[in-house]
Amino acid sequence: MQIKDSIVIVSGASSGIGLSTAQLLARADAKVVLAARSVGKLAQISHELPNSVVVPIDKTDFASIIDMVRKTEEHYGRVNALVNNAGRGYEATWG
Repeated sequence: MQIKDSIVIVSGASSGIGLSTAQLLARADAKVVLAARSVGKLAQISHELPNSVVVPIDKTDFASIIDMVRKTEEHYGRVNALVNNAGRGYEATWG
């Protein structure tokens, strides 16, 4: 897949692996959709990444996921790839 000019949605883009992935894709001239719950963080990241757009999502809400794809298609006209990185941690004790 050619990265340059590709439209890539990165979920969990506000930190960690998602953020690093979004940064690498932007450096390779992809158009990156920054998706996560942390709108403030995403807005700040978007200012640093050319050709990026912020789309807030809640991965536990199916309608939010559908809306993410719809907004991406409205903004860029298509979706070429999804990096489905959003995660949720759970703390548990064993014993």
